[in-house]
Amino acid sequence: MDQNLTASRSSATSGSLAELQKRLQEFETAMLVTRTDEGYLRARPMAIQKPAPELHCDLWFVASFDSAKMEEIERQPHVCVTCLRGKSSAYISISAHAHVHRNQALVKKLFQPDWKVWWPKGPDDPTIAFIEMQVERAEYGEEESGPVQVLYEMARGLVKGEPVDRSQPAPKRI
Repeated sequence: MDQNLTASRSSATSGSLAELQKRLQEFETAMLVTRTDEGYLRARPMAIQKPAPELHCDLWFVASFDSAKMEEIERQPHVCVTCLRGKSSAYISISAHAHVHRNQALVKKLFQPDWKVWWPKGPDDPTIAFIEMQVERAEYGEEESGPVQVLYEMARGLVKGEPVDRSQPAPKRI
């Protein structure tokens, strides 16, 4: 299997999850896309969170447990996350498998001051939950760098018994 498409979860090399997480910090907001029961796609802005080793996932957001997006994730866990950086026209597109996780002890540990905009009661608000995602594929594009770069692609051979889609462009060394 092409090593450029099989990413390491720990190294910061090109095509790794670490590189994706580093690049995500260059963006302020992401759009989380879920699917409704009727098959419609819904997108909403989410604040990008820094990696948290306490959560066993590749990417995560915080949201109210009683929101529509949580119900949509419970029924259809395949999601898309997109980010756009206006000045450079850089973007990231992520395909992931999401699940909802409630844990008040972790909420208290990970609570950020800016979350008070959504949860004025602070970390004791019982509606706070995490959206944890396992990234399946991530692409990065920037107008000046040319073709789309595959930042990360889960080794399907290990997970699903499927080969990597070689019709996609190989990652460009950054």
